[in-house]
Amino acid sequence: MTAPTPPPSATRLNNYLICAVCGRPGTGHGWAPSDRHPIAWLCDDPDCIPLARDTYRMPQQKLTRIERLAIREGGDKGGEYLDSIQKTDLASLTEDEWWEFLERIEAGRREALVTTLKHESPF
Repeated sequence: MTAPTPPPSATRLNNYLICAVCGRPGTGHGWAPSDRHPIAWLCDDPDCIPLARDTYRMPQQKLTRIERLAIREGGDKGGEYLDSIQKTDLASLTEDEWWEFLERIEAGRREALVTTLKHESPF
């Protein structure tokens, strides 16, 4: 299966609503190499602030690869949760189990993304 063509890297910049590093809600922190460049808006996670500087010019293809690895890791965390409650049929989850499942996926994705970016930067 071929991955879809990634959007231009500028789509993660100048969007104050989401963190340009991890995708969490933006909180008004931002970084750009100069006032002539788009701002990488950030959340308040202390890891994302230095990573914005280190990943600002990361090629979109490399960022997409890292994001896909992080999504896979998030999926693994969701699967581990399902194993722990011994359920495999998503339709059988209670509302609380469903939300826990989704939160584990997202937390696993975010943690893997930040961890991988820390190890792959600076470039």
